Amino acid sequence: IKLVENEVPEVITGDFNNDRIINTLDIIPARHALISATSDENAEVKEYMDINKSGKFDVADIVMLQSFVIGKTKQFP
Repeated sequence: IKLVENEVPEVITGDFNNDRIINTLDIIPARHALISATSDENAEVKEYMDINKSGKFDVADIVMLQSFVIGKTKQFP
């Protein structure tokens, strides 16, 4: 018997509450992060925030996260 460990990436795109799962509990922290990012021009965009890989964190990332959570999309780019 050979046991294989599944490697979980250190950063999970879309995991805003850092529980290693992308679900509805990530949407509110994502919205709060967007509000903070828009009020602070120098806010750092972390890798997990840029869901659509555009190089910035904006409403399009929130829309993609919500689409994933409701099952409309199956993966991020």
